[in-house]
Formats: sequence, C-alpha cells, structure tokens
Amino acid sequence: APWELPAAFQRSAAARFGQRLRRALIRDAAAVLVATPAVATLARRLLRVPASRLHVVPLAPRPAFRAAEPASEDAARLGLSGPYLAVFGRFDVRQDARTLFEALGRLAAERRPRGLARDAAWPPRVLLLEATPEDRAALARAADRAGVGESLTYAGPLPAGPVAGLVRGARAVVLPAISDAAGLTALDAIAAGTPVVATAIGALPETIGPAGILVEPGDAGRLAAAIRAAWADERIHAGLLEAVRDRQATGLRTWADVALDTRRAYAEAGIRPRPASGSGDRPSG
Repeated sequence: APWELPAAFQRSAAARFGQRLRRALIRDAAAVLVATPAVATLARRLLRVPASRLHVVPLAPRPAFRAAEPASEDAARLGLSGPYLAVFGRFDVRQDARTLFEALGRLAAERRPRGLARDAAWPPRVLLLEATPEDRAALARAADRAGVGESLTYAGPLPAGPVAGLVRGARAVVLPAISDAAGLTALDAIAAGTPVVATAIGALPETIGPAGILVEPGDAGRLAAAIRAAWADERIHAGLLEAVRDRQATGLRTWADVALDTRRAYAEAGIRPRPASGSGDRPSG
C-alpha cells in the first residue's frame, strides 16, 4: 500500500537499490526491534521477517516533555497571543504537508464556528516547530500555493525545553504522516499533556489511542473535520485532555525501560551488546 511504503522512496535507481539492500539486511538480522505490534505486523507482511526474530520495544518520550510547562513568553515572542496548533515542520516525504495545507484551506473557506473563543483565530493558527531553514522555505512555498501562508508561524531553532513548552501550550499537535514507524512525536506531545490529531498509520494508532483523533491518511476533508473538532469543540477537547491525563497516569515509559528491553532482546537473540565507552571492556571478536 502506498501509505506503508511511500512511492517517493522508490523514485531513483539508487533509492530502489538501497531499499532492496535494507530489506535483505533486515531479513537476515538475528533480531529486529520495532516500536509497536502494528509495525511488527507490517515487518512480517512486507519484509517477510520471521516472528521469532521480531521484538516489540515501545519507545519513550524525550525527558524535557515530561516536565514541560506552557511557554507563554516564547509564544508571545512568536506573535501567538491566543490558542494555536503545533506541527513538527519537517519537509519530508513521510510528512503529508500537502494534505495539511489543503485541510487548512478547507477550514478557511468555512464559516467561523459558533461559540469559538474570541481569542481563537479562524482558521486556526499553526506553529511549525523544529524545521530547518530549508524546510521552512519549502513549507512556506507550499502553504502559499494552498492559500494558507498567513495561518503559519515558524519557530526558529530551539532547545528541547522551549520546544516542549510550546507543545505544552498548544491546543493540539497535528501529525499528518503517511509513514511513521516510531510514534516519537506523538509520545512527546502526550508526555507534555497535549492531545494529538494524526493519521492512522504505522505506530500512531497504538501510540496515541484515545488521547487524540485519528483519520485516514491523505484525506484532507477528514483531517479538516478533526482539526475543527479539536480546535473549536470544547466538549471534545476536554475529553481528549482527560484521555491524555489518563495515559500519563498509567505511566509513560522512560529510556531506561527502552534500554532494558533492548538488552533483553539482544540476549534472546544471542547478541552481546557493545559495552559503554570508557568501561574498560572490549567486545569479543
């Protein structure tokens, strides 16, 4: 399916050769670690990885996001005086900026929702985070073509702490992906206490669960409806926040948990992990 292995990765002979090489390496590996059972299913079906070699090791959010507080001063410096949505603005074939901008264009053509808070912009304001200068330029051109350039605000390079604070202050994080095998951005958002609007692809459904709204990839109409609900419907937004808090209360994993599970997977496969630098030990062989 095109949403599972985007055709963009197959455009050149070199890319196709790289894909074949990676498939062969994965099939021959003693252990293959994936983040969710859904990704394990894809690995079995698409790459023919035997189930005995697959190990599901759920990932963890970045530590800065667990302790995040709303970064109101940073938001004000960026010109965000009211609510906003956050998007991790990488111009990448795995991120579906085209559908996002089409969805925002559809919202701009709609009447302002009745009962929307007076300080909430319509269409919604969108803050793009962690985009390189090249990403920002490409995204700005795509947004202008879609007629939604004025709805976007770009944050420059920031450390993880301020990024986490801006995510914590967002109404929701929007993840319009066409491929996502890890779900790390969704984990960061939930750890910061922010609901997620995302496409139901790869690791995202299992990572997000009820802490967000999931739509089919590439469907601008449904993405627009999901964004509208998270932005303008207080009842729906309150339910999403409650689900996020429930998820936090049940315990998000730490990277120490991930490391422990990874070592267990190595041990089951008979692999001796390389000792940490400076430990004085050297790997055998």
